[in-house]
Amino acid sequence: MQKGLAASPSWPLGTKGYVVYQGKKAEFFIGDRGPGIPSDNGVMIDLDGKTFAYLTGGTWDGSSLTVEGNGGAGHISVTYVVTEWGSGLGKKATPRPFSTGAYGVHDDSPNGPVIVCPSAAASPAAAVSPASPPAGASPDSQASPAGSVSPAASADDGASAAPGFSAVSASGPYSEPVVPCPEISAALIVCAVAAAAGRSALRRAARRT
Repeated sequence: MQKGLAASPSWPLGTKGYVVYQGKKAEFFIGDRGPGIPSDNGVMIDLDGKTFAYLTGGTWDGSSLTVEGNGGAGHISVTYVVTEWGSGLGKKATPRPFSTGAYGVHDDSPNGPVIVCPSAAASPAAAVSPASPPAGASPDSQASPAGSVSPAASADDGASAAPGFSAVSASGPYSEPVVPCPEISAALIVCAVAAAAGRSALRRAARRT
């Protein structure tokens, strides 16, 4: 498993950026597609196990392909910043569910601005309190709990930049203003679970023959 390798249901392959969770920063690059059905419910990026373990305070067990010691967290809400859009197929800006087919579209819009999404309450499994809104932010600009924001919502809904980031430091190499967008929920997809499900399907098929 390559650290930093992430999957997106809609962003162009090759897109680079970083996520921030509880003060920890981890870089990522989009090299795969996913999640599928979970992206309809706001889970918009799959992080590799090593990165997920680092963010959640656990350890990556390479033999069992699981994260240990992180309290059972499987989904977390993260602040994310895109620093470079990839040149592959996919739609830029706000992430879209896999079911929209955005992964197969070539987006030739300008390579900017950077996306900054405020952190919010994580899923119940992660048991993290909501982040405080930035100073001066209106109640309407606060991020909602994970899964309650439509991933296809407009990026023009008024919101402030993420806590801890200024518009200057968040914009990286770009000169355009930072664009706020809905939060993103990250999930660790454990290979061992998929393998176990596959073995179960094979056993059922064998019994029917």
